[in-house]
Amino acid sequence: MRLFAKELGPVYLHSDQHTLDRIFARMGLESDTRLRNLSESQQRSFCELATTSEFQGCGHIKLIMQNELDYQVPPTLVTRTIKAFFRLYFAGTNNLMFDVLAGRHQEESVLLLEEQFSKNLDRESALLLAKPMDQDRFFCHRPLKQALAERFLNAIDDAGLPGLDKSAWSNLIKSHNSAAETTLNKLAPELPVDHIRL
Repeated sequence: MRLFAKELGPVYLHSDQHTLDRIFARMGLESDTRLRNLSESQQRSFCELATTSEFQGCGHIKLIMQNELDYQVPPTLVTRTIKAFFRLYFAGTNNLMFDVLAGRHQEESVLLLEEQFSKNLDRESALLLAKPMDQDRFFCHRPLKQALAERFLNAIDDAGLPGLDKSAWSNLIKSHNSAAETTLNKLAPELPVDHIRL
């Protein structure tokens, strides 16, 4: 997590206000409590609650925790990742972003960007579209996700840490894309899906 924040950040994680309020209520805290003001013992309590599926405010992560066979991701790995994020977040580490979403998502359609030839994603990650995106659309930029994954895998190799052989990288990307589709199918199977290439 520290390597990802340093080399590729920001590392992004979100929850929603309703879930955060429930965590604070379980901890005996007021709903207007600021995360940055928690004591060390409160931080530990927050992490224990935030790493359970009951108090997980990201629908994708919650589904991964509850459906190990569908996603092929051990729940322990998810728990350790979230704890690592919050340990660094509470320590004030740069390039970590925790977003608390207000209200409910109201997406009406899904847009999957499959290929993008208009940008060199090794050097650029800006999205180029003919017109601004509607806010009522769930958007997934697959080429950018692949570029970020490859940058991270390269950073692991460069740091001399245990990683994946390059021959397995494409399968990792495919698994990630499959997991995203599984989440969409479970959370919003009624939404129309558009696949585009730029």
